[in-house]
Amino acid sequence: MKRMVLRAVRGVLISVSVMAGGLHSMGGLGFGHENHPIHMPDPQQTVAFRTYLMENIGANAKEMKGKIDAGQLKEAKMNAAAIAIHATRIAALFPEGSSEDSSRAKAEIWQNWDAFLASATELSTEADALAVAAGENSATAVKDHMQKVFGTCKGCHDQFRKPEQ
Repeated sequence: MKRMVLRAVRGVLISVSVMAGGLHSMGGLGFGHENHPIHMPDPQQTVAFRTYLMENIGANAKEMKGKIDAGQLKEAKMNAAAIAIHATRIAALFPEGSSEDSSRAKAEIWQNWDAFLASATELSTEADALAVAAGENSATAVKDHMQKVFGTCKGCHDQFRKPEQ
């Protein structure tokens, strides 16, 4: 069973890598934010790859907030969509036992797996709703979903991520 799960995770990582690389080469939705300075690590390097993805979510969130604060709602749609897509990959990037000294992942992730998955799902759902609201230029809905996106990130980080050292 464990071997099947590892194969499935490895397959997802390869799929994510191929999809992200393809989207990146198209210059669009794969990475969203405009100043992408780091090359994508090998998906077989689980911790490095998930760190990259999480940093990309953060960069998209920061850029998205700036656009929303400036009233550029439709421009924020791409960032929100990138966050939503990346959030669907979070679970696959945390296979059991994938913690290293360089990782900020707490053991609570695997001890409270269902809560961790629920948080990732909520992030994807709220970011997707934000993208839709941004596309419709609905300022009230965008701000509501933005608060939920940032609240979900904070809640997950508070529970499942070690502080920076």
